[in-house]
Amino acid sequence: MAETTKAELKDELTELRERVKELEDELENERGKHKSKKKDGIDGEVKRSMDAVNDQMAKLTRGLFFAGLEAMAVSAKFTRDFVDRVDERSKASRHDTWTKMMTDLPVDATKGFTEALENSVDDIEKVVDKFHAKYKE
Repeated sequence: MAETTKAELKDELTELRERVKELEDELENERGKHKSKKKDGIDGEVKRSMDAVNDQMAKLTRGLFFAGLEAMAVSAKFTRDFVDRVDERSKASRHDTWTKMMTDLPVDATKGFTEALENSVDDIEKVVDKFHAKYKE
């Protein structure tokens, strides 16, 4: 009986090892299926969505950065135009005395500012155009 028991135990052990191997293979297959579902399933959709959001944010940031630079350029042009117009209006040749030149300075500055502002209104569109151009690159 001891020999039969050993042989039976050996056969049972072999069967159990084969069963363990089958279960390990089955587990590996299930894990593989789960991984492929992640790539193509919800995790894949989330990754694609996040990539799209990152791309849009990068384009938005680039557009805003260059629009800010363009706004600085428009401001600088306005300032230069303002200074030139005030300087032109406040020349000594346009006034009889130094006193008259000084009393007219606030008016000259105000008119210079107004003229420069009217002249630069169309330039504001350049800021939006720059944003659009850089966003669409």
